[in-house]
Amino acid sequence: MLRPCRVILLLAASSTLLLSCASARPSGPAQVHPGWGGTFEGRTVGLFLVAPRGPYTIAQFEAVSQAAPALEQLEPGLKWVSVDSGNHKVKRLGGWDLDSLTDLLIADSAVWVGSQGSDSQMLRTREPRLSEATGAALRRIGAAMDVQMLIALRPGGAKNPKDSLEAFEDPAWFGIYDLSTGTQVYSLMVPIKGARSASRSAETDWAREAWVAFEKGIKEVRRRTP
Repeated sequence: MLRPCRVILLLAASSTLLLSCASARPSGPAQVHPGWGGTFEGRTVGLFLVAPRGPYTIAQFEAVSQAAPALEQLEPGLKWVSVDSGNHKVKRLGGWDLDSLTDLLIADSAVWVGSQGSDSQMLRTREPRLSEATGAALRRIGAAMDVQMLIALRPGGAKNPKDSLEAFEDPAWFGIYDLSTGTQVYSLMVPIKGARSASRSAETDWAREAWVAFEKGIKEVRRRTP
């Protein structure tokens, strides 16, 4: 029989472990393809902002600008490029509009099935069946832009009525795609709140927190992989 003091120590250790796991987990639902272990394996990655047509909001701009340090932190030496109209290889799409990929991703219900259950922090294993049109568009992007995987980031769309208010709150969705097969291997939806400080705006802090949540999500996948 365990003595009371020993039981208390065991319970305390268990509580500490649970709190540690919770703090290392992003606060939102995620799903991973059963064949993906959370690493990019030396492949070149494209970063794509799933945003409506028109100029970026401050939060969207900050989300893209903070990708470099976040991805380097996640996987040092990772090769990545921005998939947007500023990439010179966009001309290899033969006039096909990158906004068409945004439209396809938003319209494809399979893309968003992992975002259901916003109160859940569970990582589910699932193989979403994207539409033929979505899969073909992803393969087309990979071939034209010379990237093998794609990280798609979609901010929720909130915008402060005035720049740099005390706080900025907006959900962030991340999706990762294998462009050789046109399949979605990971998705994550998280509520994010940024706060203004002496060194950064609320939108900048929001973008930083979004990438921190992404890093936590990928590390959770890696922990689960045998």
